[in-house]
Amino acid sequence: MTLPRLHPDDLKELSDNVSLNITQKLEELISKKQLMSNLQTLTVEDVAKLLNKDKTTILRYIKKGLIEATKKGKDWIITQQSLIKYTDGK
Repeated sequence: MTLPRLHPDDLKELSDNVSLNITQKLEELISKKQLMSNLQTLTVEDVAKLLNKDKTTILRYIKKGLIEATKKGKDWIITQQSLIKYTDGK
């Protein structure tokens, strides 16, 4: 199979389009990474230290629904966003 010959202007346009597409993809990845960093997770121990409380107090807050958390196996996972929501509501 023989590829068609492209005019230099066509090659430049193609190159610019590829560069633009790559730039857009990189911007998307950076944006997603920033979003993920906003969703960083914390353990019950981390939250207890941050709030200067005992781990059992944090577990009680979770069970009462004061702090949103997700159970993964034996551990509770708390997002920074749910911790901020808790502290803002206080």
